[in-house]
Amino acid sequence: MIKAIACAILGSVILASAPFATSAQVEDDRFYSETEEFVAGFVRFVAYHEAGHLIMHQLAGMQTDPYWSKGELEDFADQFAVVLLEPDASDDYGVAEIMDAAIGWLQVDNNAGINDPHSPPQDRALNIVCLVYGSDPMRFSDLQEFVDPDNDCQAQYTEMDDAIEDVFRAQTDEFGVEIEIKYLDANAETAEARDFLIRSEILEDLKDDLESDYILTNRTIIQARNCRGRFKEDTFHFNTVSGEFEEDDRYFITICYEMIDMRLRHGMTGVE
Repeated sequence: MIKAIACAILGSVILASAPFATSAQVEDDRFYSETEEFVAGFVRFVAYHEAGHLIMHQLAGMQTDPYWSKGELEDFADQFAVVLLEPDASDDYGVAEIMDAAIGWLQVDNNAGINDPHSPPQDRALNIVCLVYGSDPMRFSDLQEFVDPDNDCQAQYTEMDDAIEDVFRAQTDEFGVEIEIKYLDANAETAEARDFLIRSEILEDLKDDLESDYILTNRTIIQARNCRGRFKEDTFHFNTVSGEFEEDDRYFITICYEMIDMRLRHGMTGVE
């Protein structure tokens, strides 16, 4: 009950632009509408979530480690994304985008199958808020009322930040394998989604963040494409690692135009 009340209050308060503005109140000339600005925050979060999976696999082999359950890996990737996107409290747009991501999860229907390893959408929203609050409790003090008092958000953030720093982040000025970005052709239905993603520069920002902080060891491709009929119309990470010839291995982060098109058409209300 407490969680449900917190979700309801959080959604209504943030949408009313207090205590922090959403991207709808922070103008950005890359976007044509408030909906585009709002969707950008959610799409950025899910792209960085997939980047968490990629780094976990490529640099630590966690994806195939039997010690980690699928649910734990998904939660870790969410936490990874929040730390990667950690906004300074004075960065209006950074704060707006991460709050839009939280709102986005609050508005996603919890209709996942029983085998879905992801946490319920409302839990994912509250986890974002908890970690943002924990990154700087003094400057993000207005978020405290949305945090479960039994959760030590500052300790959770510090533990995750330290884990990323100790295990994953590069401690030298070296650079790893350069990331490729590919915007594959769209069809008439998804052309606007492709245009939006290019204008958002989300994939370019992700490339820069990964290359500057991590030494990637394998060829890595961030691709945007039509997925209908071939893949689930969402975002996902996969690889073609054989273990025989490293130069032939590929790691992919895929963003589906159909997912973006659905969000742009329907906002963040989710899919029945």
